Amino acid sequence: MVDIVPTIIELAGLKKPTDWKGVPMPEAPGKSLVAALKTDITIARDSLWWLHEDNKAIRIGDYKLVAAKNDPWELYDLRTDRAEQHNLASQMPDKVKELTQSWEKQLAAYSELAQKTLSEQTKGKAGKGKKGKGKDVDQE
Repeated sequence: MVDIVPTIIELAGLKKPTDWKGVPMPEAPGKSLVAALKTDITIARDSLWWLHEDNKAIRIGDYKLVAAKNDPWELYDLRTDRAEQHNLASQMPDKVKELTQSWEKQLAAYSELAQKTLSEQTKGKAGKGKKGKGKDVDQE
């Protein structure tokens, strides 16, 4: 899903804005798939990260760290185990720690961005009431 917007932007011949209201925008997490649609190539990425309904994962290189809601992390080497049948977490605790730290770092970055966006949306709204019949009505 993260690749859809960058792909559409490229197909439309557009450029992603670099700032929003004078504030620099972070790089989009997705990559355009246009080149992969034209020929059989691999799209290079630093990582793939996700969190959805408390299910979470990160993939860096051939390693994928994944956890279903309320379950411990599982580690897979997709180079040798594309079907994710052999959990390596207990055999490679240092790799689990490394990928967990990367997952948490990205969570913090996305959370910070979301908080900035949320606070910008609510700026100026505090203390304002609803307008009703020419009068301000306090919200409670």
